[in-house]
Order: sequence, then structure tokens, then C-alpha cells
Amino acid sequence: DDDDDDDAFAFLRDGVDETIVIPIDLDARVATPPWTRGVSIPLRRRDDDDDGDDDGDEGDDGGGRRNVDRRTRWREPFFGQLGVAPRPDRGVVSSVEPGAHGGNLDNRLLTPGSTAYFRVNVPGAMFSAGDGHAMQGDGEFSVTALETSLRGTFRLSVIKNNSGDAVLAGFPADAPRAMTRSHYLTMSFHESLDVAQNLALRDMLRWMRRVTGLRVVDLYRMRFGSGLFFGVVLFVPPHRPPT
Repeated sequence: DDDDDDDAFAFLRDGVDETIVIPIDLDARVATPPWTRGVSIPLRRRDDDDDGDDDGDEGDDGGGRRNVDRRTRWREPFFGQLGVAPRPDRGVVSSVEPGAHGGNLDNRLLTPGSTAYFRVNVPGAMFSAGDGHAMQGDGEFSVTALETSLRGTFRLSVIKNNSGDAVLAGFPADAPRAMTRSHYLTMSFHESLDVAQNLALRDMLRWMRRVTGLRVVDLYRMRFGSGLFFGVVLFVPPHRPPT
């Protein structure tokens, strides 16, 4: 038993050198890590086999309303890399670091049926996607998820500044935004988690002010009962070009 052995946790400091291949059966939606002694990891959403309607419902709350677990819908394959070309003044950027242009978002909420919004910085936008994930938790704290090859179909639309849709009012934003079947998402990126959280909150309040017509301060007061939550999906060390 090495639970109390500090050396057993040295990999948290030094990293893991060994490469492990985890077989993933996408048809059966299951992964079987070699170290689990027969224990498999289901890739399917928990609601797949419940009521057949694929809506994430968890049951009736007694008042005729449906309880929905926000996590049930997002256990699906997704692309970790989504984005457009950065501003020309940024020059060449690493695909490792996310930013206002998108990139290595690794956001497991961006599954089939979701919509992501990016500011167009160059003619043609140069949208790209990649980094297929069969499954990922709330963050890539171990650097990778269950990586796999994926094929995707995307619908690309150009949104003009004068769009009459309230949801799209105030676009383009300075950072990626997204919508799922149940949530609005804002994303931010900074060396400080406190700053990143504050930037994401400010952008969400600006967006919801446009959508609802409410004052920012009133939206802020509602945050405790509004289902607002924050998540950290990726830690990325600053990229330094080789010298």
C-alpha cells in the first residue's frame, strides 16, 4: 500500500513518462484501461437508456416539473480544438494555448448540437477543428482525455453586427461564447484563475443583459439561484518558442 508514500505521488511533480494505450470501442461506447483489471469506463450518457427520449430528464420533482442534471447530456465525444485564425498581429500562435480565437478549448460541453461563436479575424475565418475526445471530465488535469479519431459535420454561419436576434445582440464578443441545449457559455483565458473567472462572469453578464434586458447588477444578484456555475477545463503552461 503506497497511499502514504510521498514517492508514489512524485509523478504529480515530475510528470508521467510512460505511454499508455487505452482501447476504446466507439460502437459499444466503452473504454477499457489496461490497469483496471476488467473494469471499463462507459462513454455513453447516463440518460441513453432511461426513457428513450434522449433529453437528459432525471424524473419528476413532484410538482410536474422535470429535474435535469446538467451533466447527463455532456458525456459524448467532442472536438477539443475549435476555433478560427487569430488576429494577424498575434502572428503564429501555438495550437496548445486557447485564446480569444478559440483553439485548444477542451470544453466537454461543446458536443453535437451545441453552437460556438468566434470573432472573425481574417477573411474566410479559417475555421478548424480537431483533437478528438471520446470522453473527458471537467478538466484535463492529467494533460489528456480519452483521445480518439473523430469525424464531424459542422454548419458555419456568418453573423452580422446588426443581427436582430436578441441572443446574438452584442456580437462579436472578445472571447468565445457558446450555447448548448440547456446553457449559455462564456469562456476566458488568463494566467490567473481568479482573473479568468472574473472575465467570464463579466462577459456572461453583458450577454444576458442583451438577452433579458435586465440590469447587470440585477443579473449579478440572481446568480445564486440562476444555475450559474464555473468550471476549469484546462491548465496550459505558457508556450515558449524554441531558442
